[in-house]
Amino acid sequence: MIDYQRIKEAVTMEAALADYSITPGRGGWAICPMHSDRHPSLKVYKDGYYCFACGSGGDVITFVARMEHATNAQAAAILMARHGLSAQPSYEESRAAIQRREALEAHKALDRWASGARDILCAARRAEGGRYSQWDYYLDWLEDAPAEMRTHGGEEVIKRAKAAAGWDAGADNK
Repeated sequence: MIDYQRIKEAVTMEAALADYSITPGRGGWAICPMHSDRHPSLKVYKDGYYCFACGSGGDVITFVARMEHATNAQAAAILMARHGLSAQPSYEESRAAIQRREALEAHKALDRWASGARDILCAARRAEGGRYSQWDYYLDWLEDAPAEMRTHGGEEVIKRAKAAAGWDAGADNK
């Protein structure tokens, strides 16, 4: 399995262009190799390119695929060979990927908790007639800093809100 993202992070667009002796000039403009270009029409960005004359554009893998008349998988293999990337990520790259995945999962879990907490706090507010109450304070806190609220007593607040809303602590009353 090819890790396209790892290749795109490891090989810059300018490095891929240099493989074909293309050097962007001032402002990141270059002669487009995809068509008969006489004036620079290829704009090079940090993570890709776009030709304003022929409409060709993409990332480093797409660029190499078009230059070599190859598939994206073949282009990825070419880039890996040219730039010394192994098929397997290093321990540090694997660890970083695991950390990114764990952070994303933690963020999603916090979003789920905050969504449920918001529902409970709104139910508690409605149970008190919808007038301004302590639940508004907690709703504002939840909106501004959900992670802080959760780690600094948020679970206890939610238990109290469930009781105020008349929700059975053992059942999900949604």
